[in-house]
Amino acid sequence: MEKMSFLERKLEKAFEKYIYISQIGLSPKEFAKKVSEIVLADIVAAAVFIFLLVALRLKIISVPAPPELVFSVITYAAFIIALVSVLTIMDPVLKTYEHLSMCKEELPYVSALLTVYAAAGVPPHKALERIGEKKELFPGFSRLVRRIKKIKKLYILDDLEAIESEARIIPSLEVSDILFSAAGAERGGGDIYAVFRDKMKSAFSFLRESYKALADKMKFVADLILTLYGVLPLTLYIMLAMFARGDVVAQANMYTYVVNPLIFIAMVLIVDGMYPKSPDKYTKYYKYYAKFFLPLAIGLFVVLYMFFGVIAERYLYWIKTSMTMYQIPICLGIAVAASFIPVAVKFTLEYRRLSAIDFALPSFCRDLTEEIKKGYTPSQSIETLAKERSYNKHFDKILTDISRGLKGGLTFREALERVFSKVSWRTRLVFDLIIEADELGSRPEIFEEITNVTREIMDSIKVARESTRSLKFFGLITAGLIVAVICILVLQVLIPIAKTSSMITFESSGFYSFNVGVRFITEKELPGLVSTLLTGTIINALTLGLLTGKMSEGTLASGFRYSIITLVISVIAILYLLGGIKI
Repeated sequence: MEKMSFLERKLEKAFEKYIYISQIGLSPKEFAKKVSEIVLADIVAAAVFIFLLVALRLKIISVPAPPELVFSVITYAAFIIALVSVLTIMDPVLKTYEHLSMCKEELPYVSALLTVYAAAGVPPHKALERIGEKKELFPGFSRLVRRIKKIKKLYILDDLEAIESEARIIPSLEVSDILFSAAGAERGGGDIYAVFRDKMKSAFSFLRESYKALADKMKFVADLILTLYGVLPLTLYIMLAMFARGDVVAQANMYTYVVNPLIFIAMVLIVDGMYPKSPDKYTKYYKYYAKFFLPLAIGLFVVLYMFFGVIAERYLYWIKTSMTMYQIPICLGIAVAASFIPVAVKFTLEYRRLSAIDFALPSFCRDLTEEIKKGYTPSQSIETLAKERSYNKHFDKILTDISRGLKGGLTFREALERVFSKVSWRTRLVFDLIIEADELGSRPEIFEEITNVTREIMDSIKVARESTRSLKFFGLITAGLIVAVICILVLQVLIPIAKTSSMITFESSGFYSFNVGVRFITEKELPGLVSTLLTGTIINALTLGLLTGKMSEGTLASGFRYSIITLVISVIAILYLLGGIKI
């Protein structure tokens, strides 16, 4: 019992700050007790599994199932239990770093807002409080500010002591640095504006360099893609053909339908970890597809599969000799590509509209600042710009909508906030800065700073677009090369091996009889293997298209349109390169 108590104390101390930041709803003491119980349960489970394995190996106990299957089940069960235990124990740590990652994403924009507040003479602790009220714009920092308020009340600290106390707990140097700087600048009484302006420049400079480094990082991803989607399938399928077991098709199915998706998930996580994050999310498009067009894809696949013979007889007569090889991959490719079209069109139009609005912001902010320098209020300036200035058709609509709201009697804040649902996160941020500047006195120097901030934001985005432009072509070319290579593998390797397998087997069992340990794939097994292989090619084309969008624009949603292209290329290549072959 003493030993367990010692373990709980160590766990409580080790996880204390993570439990505080993650806010999992347990005290450190309760969490330590929970973890110690999990560890004890895992030890008991491990002992049981080891006993079962030894007992089965020594035939002390017997079960009505193949030993290999029982060993596999026990191994998988142990792995799942261990994985669940580790994830449960590490839950506060994972949630802490997820929260801090969100804060880091927001850091350049928070430093920009602090700079604007400093230009208006707002003390840093008040500025942080105002940022904490913007839950939709800054979900990470608003949560951080709420913790600062709790510390202040709990330990009866002043504002600056509470900020410094939070900074000491946070295990992120970047986030703690901005908090220490805020408290130190206010306590020291120096040039607070200069402090935050330096922080802002540093944050945006780091963001731009991160975007510039994307091209080099993606070269590593490109090499990985060529290995996992090109070399690995070729090697695997050649091995399956030359060292085939009775369940060769089952092995191919395992790779195609289980390993392939897992590789895709791993690649998405790798790219996501390398890509500088943006608070903009596009989950609504995934939900839109899942709700309306995933059922359409399934239905279309079933219809095409059922009537594939009729379609092949009338339109694809050259593949009639080997329809079973083409049926699943062709139907799958057409069904998925067709279902992606509406979502791809919807996303592309919306993405271009939001981008056009974003890229008009620097010019708009400059014109707004110049109007304010003439002595006009922000409301008057926007009404003037709506009449006399044109940026692009999408931004002009937003500006006209704001102007109508002002003329209709809305306050300046209400008129701008009414268009928040129609613009991107970056535009909402700039509009929020303009609202704050108006409420802080509409001084020209504040709007000048907003113009500088807007230019910094959009310059970073332009750098990202330029550095990743070539990745679009890489994904499409790679998809075409992979499907061509797979088709050549079928023609030049798998089919010849299958056709000569009976002769090789006969010769090796004649006068020179010996056990070579090799079983070649047979002509009977080949159609099933080729069908699985081509289906894997279609799945690869789908995932490569999605990865192309993720690599080039930072979101999987932009990959819908690239997947359509890669799927069409794959279907055409399969029909053209393998059309008419006989097995």
